[in-house]
Amino acid sequence: MTIFDSEEKFDAPAALHAISRAVAKTGILPRTAAEVEKVVGAATELHSSLDAALARQLLSVYTGDLNPMACFIGGMASQEALKLCSGKFTPIHQWMYYDVRELLQLSPMSVEERLANGQGSGNERDRQIAVFGKAFQDFLSQQSAFIVGAGALGCELIKNVALIGLGAVSITDMDTIEISNLSRQFLFRNDHIGKSKSLVAGNAATSINPAMRVTAFDQKMAPETEGTFNETFWNSHSVVLNALDNVASRKYVDERCLFYKKPLFESGTLGTKCNMQPVIPYVTESYSSSHDPPEKSIPLCTLKNFPSAIEHTIQWARDQFHLLFASTPEDVNRYLEDPKAFGESLVRDPASAPIVLKHVNDALRGWPSTEKDCIQKARVLFQEYFHDNFKQLLFNMPVDKRNEDGQLFWSGAKRPPTPQVFNPQCERDADFVYHTANLIAGIYGLPELKLSRKEAAEYAASIEVAPFVARTVTFSTSEKDKTDPSAAQLVGELKLEDLPPATQFAKRRMVPLEFEKDDPTNHHVDFITHCSNTRAEAYAIPPADLVRTKRIAGKIIPAMVTTTSLVTGLVCLEMLKFLLLQHEHHKKHPNTPYIPSEAEVNAQLSVYRSAFVNIALPMIAFSDPILATGRTYALPDGGTVRWSIWDRLDLNEKRDVSVQELADLLLERFHIDVFMITLASGKMLYTSFGGKKEDKTKPVSEVAREKGEAAQEGNDYLNLIATGSIGDDDDIDVPIIRYKFRNF
Repeated sequence: MTIFDSEEKFDAPAALHAISRAVAKTGILPRTAAEVEKVVGAATELHSSLDAALARQLLSVYTGDLNPMACFIGGMASQEALKLCSGKFTPIHQWMYYDVRELLQLSPMSVEERLANGQGSGNERDRQIAVFGKAFQDFLSQQSAFIVGAGALGCELIKNVALIGLGAVSITDMDTIEISNLSRQFLFRNDHIGKSKSLVAGNAATSINPAMRVTAFDQKMAPETEGTFNETFWNSHSVVLNALDNVASRKYVDERCLFYKKPLFESGTLGTKCNMQPVIPYVTESYSSSHDPPEKSIPLCTLKNFPSAIEHTIQWARDQFHLLFASTPEDVNRYLEDPKAFGESLVRDPASAPIVLKHVNDALRGWPSTEKDCIQKARVLFQEYFHDNFKQLLFNMPVDKRNEDGQLFWSGAKRPPTPQVFNPQCERDADFVYHTANLIAGIYGLPELKLSRKEAAEYAASIEVAPFVARTVTFSTSEKDKTDPSAAQLVGELKLEDLPPATQFAKRRMVPLEFEKDDPTNHHVDFITHCSNTRAEAYAIPPADLVRTKRIAGKIIPAMVTTTSLVTGLVCLEMLKFLLLQHEHHKKHPNTPYIPSEAEVNAQLSVYRSAFVNIALPMIAFSDPILATGRTYALPDGGTVRWSIWDRLDLNEKRDVSVQELADLLLERFHIDVFMITLASGKMLYTSFGGKKEDKTKPVSEVAREKGEAAQEGNDYLNLIATGSIGDDDDIDVPIIRYKFRNF
């Protein structure tokens, strides 16, 4: 089996096999030119059309070794061993070769030079030096990698860069080590449980390569940490390796790499499947430029009324978390800050207005002041979610209800729910009340409960709840339904005037929560777990433990060590290609950043590879990355300008210019007749057809600050978005504007 990825490698299967057989037949591991020629002669006898020049290059590094290649072959071989041990699957019974001749082509040397590199000098990376030479190894020792995530992929990547011999690595992961991590995140041991992943992984990297400088962070990659991960930080790194488990974070890192023009090597796994994508400045499209079609969603009626799998109840619980602790607090704050604007937004969305008003009204009128108030609200929620709603559903659709065709309505996947009665002795019920009450305290700005779970459950049991009263409503019963009319019917008729006056609450505000799966102390996953399992109990669905719920609710992708090893090997091979190109440029222009010409861009597209693998089959597919598209605009002076997704407009006038001066600079320097400039938040900074005149004379940062957008400490730039025209072309894509306003 030969893995090849370009037309020039069609002869690779026979050629590589002939070379390997010739080495075995002659018993020579070539270390001199004469030995190379002897093996080439033997290989030619076995394969008459052998490319002798390529064979000489390969044989001159035959004594060398590359860590990424070992990862790739090790992952494949280990998976085949698992097939054999399982007794169920037949492993591959043939030779396997992976031809990555680009690595030799990007480090041009004569056979004699390569053979000299392989003589060894006592360096622990002698076998890598045998392939690339000492000069490139010295270059690697000056490079730094930023690895985002220290989970399954992250552990492999951290180990790889340490063994490759990079000079420095920065690691960030806000998660702590759990016992479930130990089976696939091999840098961790039992005594590491509860400790920071990034810190432990960093210590492991130091033990592998003591010469490598390691910096560990426990912060999330997000807009709120841009003061830490600022321009100075990004500029100090040569490559970025993503090891994340969710698309949103991947897209954020991709956007940062695009902005700072850093190469991103993206990878992901799903069981035996994996993929890898190199994102190269000025050459390829970004990770976010293309995406898979959206996942098939769970039908509304299944989610709300007829769940049949634990995934359904977990998604329902996740939706309740967002409603209770994110969207409702945001709606309450919008009402308290500007009741008129809040009312206008409801007019624009009349379908959801009754539900929003009901939740805002309940949140305001039930504003708690003590932990017992929070427990009471949690107890009322239990009654509503797991008793009254089920009673109402069964009132509308009794167990003996039949369809028009005479078949029982509650049959097949449709199971009638069993209304739940709160039991303080039931651990699940007690946990629901305890974690819900803590989250309620959080959104109202109250401290966590001092009462224990048992005490909270006992108090909840003493609370008298309103008896159920059936009402006539219409439930969604078809998968084609996009809305559930019962939600609006059950809340009744409420108007904006029925809400408590905003003035009654003075400056009080709620605290919206963003779901965070990786903090075991924040009650988020606990709430979803016990909320889901209580609903599952009602529908006779087997429950899920905390770990499985976290994986489904947090959309965590499962990992296998074989797949992880293989894909990180592919990632690091692509990283080496990038660094080899950088090294060749550095030798000629040591102080100049490398921006490839148009011809070089087209050539490099054939150097890099994206990969899609399923090692269970096994199936390995390679493709050239997609070219970074751009547009060319004709300038009024007769010239042209071309911008792609990798371009940005840097403005640093050594002072904080006025808004009008900013618009004038864009016209003078970039020929952009500006229509509008907005802040990253979307708020207007400048418009050519209106706006406050006094704002145009103020410094840019002052206007931004007045509109609620202030850069974090450590970040001296504002990112601005402009629209405008160049000459007669009024449909232009203006690159993001990076404006420096302080610390000149």
